[in-house]
Amino acid sequence: MSNPSDPEPFLDRVEAVVLAGGPLGDLAWEGREAPPSKGFLPIHGTPMAALTVRAVAPSPKVSRVILVSPLEDVVW
Repeated sequence: MSNPSDPEPFLDRVEAVVLAGGPLGDLAWEGREAPPSKGFLPIHGTPMAALTVRAVAPSPKVSRVILVSPLEDVVW
């Protein structure tokens, strides 16, 4: 059993879940093709979910990244 006062976390690695499926709702996309969900809103030309995955994936504490998306195949 682990000691609660031990500074080491009880998990060595975790799985990261990136949620990229929120509806656009009232966001205006006049004159442009709307992304499939909020997670695909571009930030300087790159989908927000891609930026998140790229930031989380290299961590040695992350064993796997799971992307929840309305799209079946996502390639960046």
